[in-house]
This record gives sequence, structure tokens and C-alpha cells, in this order.
Amino acid sequence: MWVKPSEVLLSTALWSTERSNLYFVLQKRRGHGGGGGIIGKIVGTVDSVFDSKTPPFRILLQCQSSEVSHVVASGATLKDVEKQWIWLEEELLPILVNFETEEEASAFVLAKVESFLCNEDPEGEGAEKEGDSDSLRLKSASVRFRRIFKMPEDERLVNYYSCTYWRGKVPRQGWIYLSVNHLAFYSFMIGKEDLILLRWTDITKLDKESGVISDSIVVCAKAKEYHFSFLRNVEEVHLLMEQLTKIAMKRLLSGDETTDVFASPPLPMGSSPRRVSLKRDLDIRARSELYCSLFSLPNEERLDGYCDCTLWTPYAKAHVLGKLHCSPNYLCFASKIKRMCDVIIPMREIAVVEKVNTSEVLPNALHITTKSKAAFLFASLKDQDLLCSRISDFLSRTPPIASTKPFFDDETKSEDVHQPLGRLFKEEDKEISHREAVKENLWDIHFSEYGRGICMYRTSAFRDLILKGIPSSVRQEIWMLTSGAINELATNPNYYSKLVADSKGKLAAVGDEIERDLHRSLPEHPAFQSEVGIGALRRVLTAYAARNPTIGYCQAMNIVCSVLLVYCTEEEAFWLLVAICERLLPDYYNTRVVGALIDQGVFEDLTGEHLPELFEHLRELGVLSMITLSWFLTLFLSVMPYTSAVHIIDFFFLDGAKALFQIALTVLDANKVDLLKVEDDGEAMAILGQYLGRVSNRDASKSALVSTPAALAVAHYQDPHSTAVASIDIADLVQLSDRQYGFISLESVDNYRNIRRLTVVRTLEESTQRTVVRNLMDDCQFSKEEITTLYHYFQEAHRQSQLWKNSKTSTSPRPSATALLNKGQATTINLKYFIKLFVRLTPWGKSDLAVDLASRAFRVIVRNDEGLISFESFVHFLESILRADLRRRLLFLYRMHVAPALVTPGSVDSSHVDDEQHSHSLFHCEIEATTEKKQAERASLHSTSSGSMTGSQSTLGSLLESLPPMNQEQFILLWKTLYSFIDDEKESNQQLYQSVARCGNLILQWGQKYEEPPLMGADAEKKVGKVAEPLSAWSITFKEFGDAIRTEPPLSEYFVKDWDLPEYDRLDSPLTSEK
Repeated sequence: MWVKPSEVLLSTALWSTERSNLYFVLQKRRGHGGGGGIIGKIVGTVDSVFDSKTPPFRILLQCQSSEVSHVVASGATLKDVEKQWIWLEEELLPILVNFETEEEASAFVLAKVESFLCNEDPEGEGAEKEGDSDSLRLKSASVRFRRIFKMPEDERLVNYYSCTYWRGKVPRQGWIYLSVNHLAFYSFMIGKEDLILLRWTDITKLDKESGVISDSIVVCAKAKEYHFSFLRNVEEVHLLMEQLTKIAMKRLLSGDETTDVFASPPLPMGSSPRRVSLKRDLDIRARSELYCSLFSLPNEERLDGYCDCTLWTPYAKAHVLGKLHCSPNYLCFASKIKRMCDVIIPMREIAVVEKVNTSEVLPNALHITTKSKAAFLFASLKDQDLLCSRISDFLSRTPPIASTKPFFDDETKSEDVHQPLGRLFKEEDKEISHREAVKENLWDIHFSEYGRGICMYRTSAFRDLILKGIPSSVRQEIWMLTSGAINELATNPNYYSKLVADSKGKLAAVGDEIERDLHRSLPEHPAFQSEVGIGALRRVLTAYAARNPTIGYCQAMNIVCSVLLVYCTEEEAFWLLVAICERLLPDYYNTRVVGALIDQGVFEDLTGEHLPELFEHLRELGVLSMITLSWFLTLFLSVMPYTSAVHIIDFFFLDGAKALFQIALTVLDANKVDLLKVEDDGEAMAILGQYLGRVSNRDASKSALVSTPAALAVAHYQDPHSTAVASIDIADLVQLSDRQYGFISLESVDNYRNIRRLTVVRTLEESTQRTVVRNLMDDCQFSKEEITTLYHYFQEAHRQSQLWKNSKTSTSPRPSATALLNKGQATTINLKYFIKLFVRLTPWGKSDLAVDLASRAFRVIVRNDEGLISFESFVHFLESILRADLRRRLLFLYRMHVAPALVTPGSVDSSHVDDEQHSHSLFHCEIEATTEKKQAERASLHSTSSGSMTGSQSTLGSLLESLPPMNQEQFILLWKTLYSFIDDEKESNQQLYQSVARCGNLILQWGQKYEEPPLMGADAEKKVGKVAEPLSAWSITFKEFGDAIRTEPPLSEYFVKDWDLPEYDRLDSPLTSEK
């Protein structure tokens, strides 16, 4: 590429000349690409250590009369400067010889190059880009990263840092590259290279260690530790590693890569779009996630910016200092003093925005009025005009809220779906009604002072009222506010009713699971003893399964949803369930309850930190892993009366997942003395069950104290030596947990989750691997170790196809999380990566026709319209050519050379589709027949099984008879394939060459079919001079092909030889490798 001309005094220092002419010199930097002797090694070391950005190739304008040269073009590769060099020689050099002096020629060249630069960048954007040194450095590092580690263009570099890698006690100074999918390290010291490339999903541990001189980061992957030391930026590097690992793990679990995970934030209207660096995007992502978590906003909300300001609080008649956050759909204020005052103003609620600059007391103020007539005054805004412009911009994009249309079910009255079940099946209790009235009065006073609805002032008083208990009459409203579900309800009108209508009569598999659990959901409550409650629960669960098919339905969702329906309408319960499953407890409710397993580990970490003595004792008993799963999955609804657990749900919607950890820690702490005495896990479980069974709600009626089966099962246990009190009020328990463990923050919980997520995902993958290997051991001739090796190869190919799925050569879709974590067979590969495995693992892959043979084999194996094969099919394919008997190997080779695997000109006919279906069914029916035979052989140890064996063989025999014949052109290709299998370098293969030749000639003779068989004796004499006419179509059958092969022992021995698998190694790029 052309560059702005710059002067060079010593043109040969550190550079070697590749080409030259009268005016120009093309040079390469010493040490680039190896070689260069000791000077080249020193130059390469200096460039590597100091991250020199000098391009390795350049073109100089050099005049013989001057010692000063000028750089006019440079590039990272020779190809980058080849075009400029050719143009200079062909177009410019003939002109330069006509100048009278070299000075005039030099000035002409420099002016020409500068004109090129102006034409390429007419608006002067180049100067801006040139001044952006960070972007240029990152771009140069990206090119170097892809070149060193053989990465495709889709692999985007996030950032890179100087660091030291410790190989034992030997330090290696180099650079660590952090890309979207990989952690890479490269060092070049005195001619020696060190390369490390790890995939984020292979990392099991990330630790930061402090040292005397420098801090270090320890990365554990594949049972190996890597130590990287940093003199500076260690905090930034560690945080970036955690972010990239978290994103990689979430993508692995979600299986949804249809959208760009690094989508850019919204841009101001009228601004020109610029590509945001990945590092900046990750910072925006981290701040946005914290923003959404702090104000309970939808996950897709992106923070646009924030600024310091003050908020006038009419209830206190004072200005509160804090930060105002702005995003496309919300305006949120958080006080500098935690929990002093928070305000959430959705853009959809804003009616008027006014600037106020008339008072020195309220400089740069902004007055906002909502549609509900609430007023908010923000002052001391440094960027008042910019903020007002952004709010105006977002308001113009905010769509009007459509009116909600009620839905009606054939079997449900309209009033039933718009009322909580608790109101339809209400039981009057005068004492409780009096207590509820007192609470309702306190909430009315609070609403009158602090406002009501989504835009209310949320203060510490609001929090105190929730911790003391929410009256049933306002619980519906408070749950929607604190959980953030009110926002999704308001912005998605008619969404639930449409889901109910669309999912009716569908989702049969999920519907069966839901039906089994409907009558187990709070069965003692009168609402779920009638079709009204059961129908509402069915509709909500089915609608959510339709919304999120990745999760579908999971046990424990029915218990949580049933309690939501007691206090909320169907549509509100649906959006609360969405908030729980997708924001508050992500990944909890799937087949493997990954989120719950992660939080189980987090709880163990918190217990070890705050209750170390009890933690060591319970870990020996193995109790922690037994108790927390049911506690967290059901929000304690499975271990205590729902009227008590519902108070914990109040707390949970307010503070999120950390509320569950606080309650669990408080329960353990309250029973610490008793638990330390037990020596059996059953006793420990009984003590905790008894304690939770005694948790009551003094504000609930006795008839409403419905206990779950788990609580009832342990309620009979009475420990005479227990120090626990007779009854525990849930309000006291919640407030105690907030006082003792309220310092636990969501940020610390997320940090623990990041650490545990690595271990849990790795454990699940290992469990999946063991299951897949165990299922295949009885159905193939490979050993356990060999199947494990094949599994690693297949997973490696699958992951590479997923990492770079946006490339033009990779189009394989990703399976869902449930399929990925539960079925190894759901992991698939496409043709591109099948070819790589074919070349690596099979002896046929060593031939000159390897790519063509792999493509044909793929077409024989594939049995779906997406062009993908599963691991099970892949293993059986390798068994067919590496370990099977002679007939199966020849059968597969034969199928590779007839339609549809091989379609020659003139052979395509109307039966092509049928042939393709026949090919697929033949290969898999052959596997099934072989499997039946193996099962019959195992069964014959106990009984006679010859009949079943004969049946499977006859089935395969009928399939063999239906194979299409092979024409002459197809056979010629097959003959070439046989020759390509032979290694020319081995003298012992001469006999095999001769066998192939004789076999081919024999088949050529057999394939010549005649109209009449040749006559013998007197009959032949009658037809002297008459030659039998051959048929126009030359062809052979599979039986003839097999018989011909058997006539040549060397060929037969080749096809019955058992081939060993190579040890597991990387494919193209050095993934999870070290040099």
C-alpha cells in the first residue's frame, strides 16, 4: 500500500534488498520469515520484544546522487507491495528516464504518491486514522496474530499486551493476544519461537497472583498451568480474560450464534457509523450488564452514557447527589449513597422534557414530566445540551404502546384470566385481615409520599417495607416493579395471548411433561384443585415453552409458576417467569440445570469464606451439594410452606440471586451448633428440614399454611438436644439475613459464577464424553481409548466450524444447548471438516485423490438435508474402512464410485433422488444389520440366536442385490483410486501394483456383456464369421467387483488389514497446543 513519503538515511541498515532498478529498491526486513543469520535473529528479537510496527516489506525511492532515500510503499507481505512495484516499473520508470535531473524525477515521484493518497482518502479521513495510533497498532497486531497462528479473517483480535511466559523457571518475553475465541502467546528470542494457543472454552481456571516485582495470571487448561507475568495492566488483562471466557461459555451453553455477540451500541442520529473496537465494545457490554442488573432492565438494553448530577427529592425537600444513566428506552438515577434514592423513568412514560437555566441554585437543570403527572428535576448537568439531545433522539424512536387485547379460552371465563387465583379462591380470616389492613395502610402512606408505579422514588424505606412483608393486595404490583417484568409487559402488548393461541395443541413432547406435573403444583391450594387453576398453569408453562424452546419446560418451573399465579394474573405470571428464567436465574431451568450447578458451587465458596468450620464439616458429609439444588431451583418453595417462602420471593425479586445465598447462609448459621455435632448426612438433612419446616408466617392464616411434601416428610423429626427455637418467623429470618450477609454484592456473586462456570461446563462436557463413548463401545470394533480419541478429533472439528461459522466455507448450524450437553450425537460437522478428519485418520486420506474421496464418502454417509454428519455416523464410517470385514470395506468403496456419491456425465437420470435415498439407507441399514448381529452374538451366550443373525444377514443381502451396477467410466475412476492407495516409495508394493493391474483387467473383461453367450463345438461352426455383438452399456455388479478382488491375495490382504488410529493432535491451527 502507498504510504506518506518519509526520509531514510541508512537504507541498508537492518534491511536486505530483494529487487532493485535505477530509481527504486524493494527491501525485506532482516529476521522476517526466518534466516538472516545472527543479525536477523537479533532484529527479529528486538521487533518481537518491543512490538516494532515496522512493516517487513517496503519500497524506497533512491537516487544515486543523494544519500537520502524515501519510503513510498510498505506492506506486511510481499504480495502487499507487489502491485505497487509492478506499477512503478511498468508505468512510472519509463517516464523518469526522460527527466534531466534526478532531483526533478524524485520530486515527480513524491508528488505522484501523495496524489494517490489524496485520491484514496478524498475527505481527509486518513489523517484522523493516522492519528489514531491505537487503531493502527491493533490492526497491525491483528495481521500478525492471524499470520502466526494461521487464523481466518473471521477471528477478530480484541487486544494484546506485553508479558512474560514462564516455561518452568525460564522466562520468555513476548506478547499475549486475546481474540474473540482464543488466548494466544508468541515469543521470538534469538531464533527460538514459543507459541501457545488456547480456546476460551477449554480454560478451567483463571487466577491472579501478586508478586514482588510483577503480578501474574495463571491460566489452567487441559490439566496444565500457564503463568503469564505483567509489569502493568494486569487488572485490565484479567478482567478482559474473564469477560471473554464468560461470553465463550454462554455461547457454548446457549447455542445461539445467529446474532453478533459484539453488536455495536446505538449511535446518535446523523452521526457517521464507525466500527467500534472489540475492547471498547466489551467495556460497553460490561457496563450495560451492570446497568441492567442494577435497575432490573431487559438484558438487551445497552447503556448509552451517564453523568453526575443532583436530583430534587420532594419527600425530603433536598438535592441528592448521584449519577444519571441514559439508554435508548430508560432514564435511570442512582444516588451516590447506596439505596438512598433510585429512580427509573421509561422513555415511554416521558411527556415533557424542559431545560431550566434560570437559577444559580439549579445550574444546567433538566425538568422531566411523565404521563402520570410526576415531575423530576435533575440539576448540575455538565452536558445538558448533549443529554437533552440524546433524550429527544430516543423519544423519537420510542414506538407508541399498543392497547392490550384480552384473550379468551374456550373453557375459561374472561374474568378468570385477569385475576390472581388468590382472589378467586380467597379465604377470609378476620385476624389476618386486620394485620393485612395495617400493612396496607403503611404502603398507602409510602405511596402518597414517594409516588407509585414504575417512576416512584425507591428509597431505603421502600426496601424496609419489603423486608417486613408485602401485603397480598399490593404484592402483585411490587413483584412486577422490583423484578422489572412490568417493562416487558408494557412493551410487549398481546405477546402472551398470541403465544397461547399459537401454542395451543402444539409442543406435544413438552405438553406431556407439563401435564404430568400440573397436579403436583401446590396441590393443597384450592385453586389447583379446580380446572381454573390447572388451566391457567398449563397455559403459562406452555406459552413459555413456545417462547423459549431451548429451555422448553423443566421440573420446578411448575412449583414456582403456581405461586406466581396465586398473586398475579396469567400474563403477569408469564412475564415474571421470563424474568426468573432469563435474567434473575439464567441457565437454571434446562435439562442439566447448569445455572443451579454453578450457583451450588458459588454457595460452597461463600460458605467456605463466611462459615469455614461448618463448611469443612459439611463437605466431608457431602451435604451442601444435596441441599442447595432443591432450595435454589424452587426458591425454597419445596422445603417450607408457600406462605413463608413467598416472603423469600419478595426478597428475591428485590435483590436478585444474592438473596437466595443470604437466606441459605443464615439457615446454616442458625443451625451451626447442631450441624457440627452430626456425623451422618441424613441427620444433617433432617436438622435443616426440621428448621425450615418450622419457618412460619405470622401474617398468614392457618388454613393457608400449606406445606410441601418435602417439608412434611421431615417435620416429624424432633431432636431433643436441638438448640433451635420452636418457631421461626419468616420476616425475622429475612431481616436477619440482610443484616448478617447484606454486604454480599451481585458483582461478587458474578465473579464467583465466572470461576465456577468454567469448572461446571468442563465437568458436563466430560460427562457427555463418557456417556457417548460408553454407548458406542458395544456397537463398534474400536476400543474405549480409540473412541475417546475419535471423540476429541470430532469435537475439535465441530468447535472449529462453530468458531468460524461466519466464514464462506463453514455453514454448519449450531445445535441447541440441551442437545449439545445431552447428546454427543447432536454435535455435527460439515464437509469441510470431514475432509480434514478423513485426511488425518484414514489410510485412504494419504492418497493423491484424498479430497475427492472424502467428498464421495461424505455423500455416502450424510443422511439429512443440512449436509451434516453426527459423531455416531462418523465412527461407523471409520469402522467400515479401518476394522470391518472385507465385504463391508469393498461395499463402501463401491458406493463411493456410483451415484449419488459419484455422478459422471450422462449418468444422471430421473432415479437420482431414489439412488441417493437408497445410498443413505444402505449405509445405515448395514450398520443396523451389523449391530443386530453383534447383539445376537451376545445373546447367543444365553440362548440360540441363529434365526436373528440369519434375518439380519438376509436383510443386508437384499440390500446388496439392489445396488446399482457400475459403468465403465465409474470403474476407471475406481481403478485410479486403487492405484492411489499404493505408496510409491515402498519397493514391497510392486506386488500390490501388479495385483491391481490384473484385477482391473479381469473386471474389464467381466464387464463386457454379450447379447448371447459364446457357442461351443458344432454350434460354433454354424456361425463361422459371425461375432457376438456386445451390449452398448458396459457394467459390473458389486458381486463381480468383490469376486475380482478376492482373486488377488495382496489386494485382499490390504483390505482386511486393521489400521491403527493416530494419537490425538491438532488439526490445521495449533489449537490447545504449545510449541
